[in-house]
Amino acid sequence: MEEDPARMEYPEASEWTVSRCHHDIRHVTVHFDESLSSTAWISRLRSLCPELQQRSPSDLLAEVRRAAFVDFGMMSGREAHRLVQLLSVQHFDVRSEDASFVSHCAMVAGSMLLIENDAEAEAFCLRLIREGAAIQEIEA
Repeated sequence: MEEDPARMEYPEASEWTVSRCHHDIRHVTVHFDESLSSTAWISRLRSLCPELQQRSPSDLLAEVRRAAFVDFGMMSGREAHRLVQLLSVQHFDVRSEDASFVSHCAMVAGSMLLIENDAEAEAFCLRLIREGAAIQEIEA
């Protein structure tokens, strides 16, 4: 491995395993259909989506008036797919944008190395991969 004083205590790259975790994340929004009244649209949307029962109709109405959509936020790809299917069948304009990312985690001799700075941890793992560490693929 490249000479790094902090690395002198660590084994060679070939002794490491780097877990490459693929995080399937989506950002989901449902866009307002102007052919309906906003209150009827929100009522219909709330009846289909239990997660919206926690939000008051007045908050949803304010969001629709401000942004012309309801933001469901980030969710797993599986959950987003379920929601898109459910709402699409009901003729809602639902949009799902990819927000997926990949993260890495280094392990040696069965122990995980914790580096608190995310950028440093990622750089360390990528260097290990370049220098021959084994890679374990994980879908999250």
